[in-house]
Amino acid sequence: METEMAVYTSYEKFRDDLKQELEKQVEGFVRIGYKLKLARDTQILKGSGYRDYHEFAWEEHRLDRSVTSRYISINDRYSVGGNSEELKPEYQGYGYTKLAEMLSIPDAIAEKLDPSMSKTEIRQIAGEIKEEHRITDLEVMMEEQQEEPGELTFIQQVLYQYFRDQRESFRELAPILGGLEYAAGDPEKIMDIMAPAGTAVIFVRLKGIGKIMMHLKGTEQDIQLQNTRTMETVASGWTEFCGEMKGIFSGRDLTDPEKAWEDIYQEPFGEKPEKAEKKPKAKVVVPPKKEKIAPAQKESEKPAREEKQPEPEAPLPAEPQQKEEDPEKIQIPGQDTILNYPECLPGDWPTKARVDGETVPAAVEKTPEERRKDCMLLTEEIGKELKWGSYRAALELAKELMEHLEVMAR
Repeated sequence: METEMAVYTSYEKFRDDLKQELEKQVEGFVRIGYKLKLARDTQILKGSGYRDYHEFAWEEHRLDRSVTSRYISINDRYSVGGNSEELKPEYQGYGYTKLAEMLSIPDAIAEKLDPSMSKTEIRQIAGEIKEEHRITDLEVMMEEQQEEPGELTFIQQVLYQYFRDQRESFRELAPILGGLEYAAGDPEKIMDIMAPAGTAVIFVRLKGIGKIMMHLKGTEQDIQLQNTRTMETVASGWTEFCGEMKGIFSGRDLTDPEKAWEDIYQEPFGEKPEKAEKKPKAKVVVPPKKEKIAPAQKESEKPAREEKQPEPEAPLPAEPQQKEEDPEKIQIPGQDTILNYPECLPGDWPTKARVDGETVPAAVEKTPEERRKDCMLLTEEIGKELKWGSYRAALELAKELMEHLEVMAR
């Protein structure tokens, strides 16, 4: 039976309708977490025959401990008041997979992110923070301080290291850096080079201080520089930012950028990375700059779009390997069973039920290798929960870890 497709009178109407559907999808995950918390914290399961909410979640919906914990963590963090069925306004528009990636990012950093970021970009930010926190506070204190010319402000220290790492940016910005004072057009020129897409997150690591996240969100908003270890944030307006940037190189002749860079940093400008001494590098998380194409341009004359190679999809911490489909791209209807949310179910543990008229195979026992991988993931997830003070969640994950270890030790 054929059905007619919805007719939209404008792109804006289509876009808004799709956005509403995606927001409903995220709110559904928040509500699931809330209902699991009811099963955990109230007497609603009394008389059901189940020992606890974990047994209920597994027997009724095939949700294991780690997945259940993730739903609850999403509700704890993203629902209004930390315990409701309503998604916080500031997290509208992210999508489930983005919010799941953000669980490992501290709130003080997550609140500075933007819904326009892709899942891959958020994952890169989480990876940068995770990498920094592998270094202990004591190791940071023992690091040899940066070699810098004279007394620099905090903003200047970050920019000085940024230009050390990003030589091409220095070359392109040299005409601005050589200027004596702030100029009205400087912000646009700087944004075009440092954040060509209009927004960017740039990581710069300072020895003895830690990794700094520099967030540029256009020339109408202040620049945010945040220490990913202490979460301290320094905001700078563009007038101040441009002045600080120029002040680093005050009195230097920058007419020959490469020679000037070599004089400042005492390194060959063209030194190949593999031969250079290993140093902390500034890393930029930035969307690709969109190419403008004239409307009348023929299809055959359009420049080929440079395809961005996607990063290998890694499973979220503490969850069995997911299916290939991206949960963010799957439309989730409003059925009354979690079995109709296949992207949320553990990919390695099939279920036996009727889903949209199809029978799903029964659950199978995990192999020793699968259990070993789960143990490693659970150990990492427990560490994260302890770090952010989520002791209840850490306890639940520890119970699952013990169950795996007991089976493996037999």
